[in-house]
Amino acid sequence: MTELSKLFGVDVPLVQGPMGEISGPKLVAAVANAGGLGVLPLWAESGERARAMIETTQSETPRSFAVNLRSDLIQVDHVALAADLGVSTFHLFWGDPSKTAVAVRERKCEFFSTIGDVESAKRHIDAGACCLVAQGTEAGGARFG
Repeated sequence: MTELSKLFGVDVPLVQGPMGEISGPKLVAAVANAGGLGVLPLWAESGERARAMIETTQSETPRSFAVNLRSDLIQVDHVALAADLGVSTFHLFWGDPSKTAVAVRERKCEFFSTIGDVESAKRHIDAGACCLVAQGTEAGGARFG
């Protein structure tokens, strides 16, 4: 049991990367069922589609998973929807997290953040991130910083 395992209530200290269209309900549920923290990217989805993806993931696993949102889009409606469906962990990335973080904390949920530079790290810590994922320039796909 590691601090990460305790923090996210997982058996394996592994967090699956939220890779756009690749990290759908089946992958997220498989990671959760294997004991890690699956992360479901919903930032590009409509509310209706986000609901369907959360419910599909929940039908595939009894375990918890996180929802991935973009900080710069201030997706408070997505936070409310996910929290109402039982999601208690969020992953934020890109931009100022302060407004989205308020919505997460109002729902008594936690969030962790991916950051790419010192200033971003400070903003996310100040907003209440429970932990940070440091993303370097060698990361695949889209990156910030």
